[in-house]
Parts: sequence; structure tokens; C-alpha cells
Amino acid sequence: MKKIFLLLLISISGISLADTATIDISIPTSPIVIQRANDSGILFNSNNSMYQLILGGQAVINQGNNSVNSSYKNSWTAQNGPFQLSIPSSAVNNSALLTNSNFYQIAYNQSTGRVGIIIGDIVAKLKPHYNALAIANNYNLSLSSHFERINIAIFQVRPGQDIFTTTNSLRNHPGVDSVEIDVVENLNMPN
Repeated sequence: MKKIFLLLLISISGISLADTATIDISIPTSPIVIQRANDSGILFNSNNSMYQLILGGQAVINQGNNSVNSSYKNSWTAQNGPFQLSIPSSAVNNSALLTNSNFYQIAYNQSTGRVGIIIGDIVAKLKPHYNALAIANNYNLSLSSHFERINIAIFQVRPGQDIFTTTNSLRNHPGVDSVEIDVVENLNMPN
């Protein structure tokens, strides 16, 4: 009887919490992140979410030293898994759109209020009977993975390529059904 009562009590409290809206207790997004995202004017979809490029924003793998991006003053910094994220205080030039071998670009997710990392991958759903490697070579991309049975290819841009221009060009290829830039937002690392 005690077990039934306890089970009933747990069920009722679970039901009452199910109607309660969930509250995100994450750190509020910095106004500088939102401003730089709005300034870029570059919007794109990834993983069923709308992102805005953060102009000049960078993510580098933190290798234990705190001198990441120390050559200039940052107006915002944060940590996401092994990545040190930053936005420089100084103005950003047009090369911020290009993929760089020293850092990854970052983007703001308006829905979650989080900053994601653009790792340089483009995920494409291919139409049947199209060759993923030929498409990669046509756009000067590396073919990271190809799942032939489900017609999915993962391409990687090369240093110096504009991932946004390349993605838009791939959309127009007759063998590509859909395409999106891969953004990694949650990088929880085990202790």
C-alpha cells in the first residue's frame, strides 16, 4: 500500500510539473553577441534552427594556455567545451567570412540564446545516382563522409573558402536536394 501511495504521489507531482513551462537558467546572452550577429546580416538554417553569423567571432581550441586571441582586446569571451569563443573589440574586415585554419566562425541561435561553432562542414542530401566525390571536386571541397544508402554527404570547406557562398552554390547543383551548414552548439565534455 505504501508503494502504491508513493507511486501515486510521484505521478501527481510529475503531472503537475509537466504543465509548467521550462525555464532556461543559462547565462544571459551578452548584448555584444546579439549586436555583432545583427550587424552581420547573415542568416542561415542548421539543425532546424535559425542562426546569425557573429561577424568577427572566433572559436579556437583551448590548449590549456590563457593566451588565446591575446594579440588584440576582446569585447566578449566564453568557453564551450574545448573551445575558447571570442569577439574582438576592433572592427572586422571582409575576411571574417572566410574559413580560416586557425579558428572557426561562430553563430548566434536566437531560439536558444546560445553561440554555436561553425566547424566548416556542409551537410547535403543528394539526389539518387549523383556522385558525392564529383560534387566535392566540382566545388573544391573535401568529402568528409558519404552515407550512400541515405544519400547524405558531408563536405568540408578548405581554408580560404567562404562557407556561405559555397553552400548557396551547392543549393543550385542539380544533384543536391538540400544543403545546410553544420553548427555545433552543445559541447559538454565529461569530467
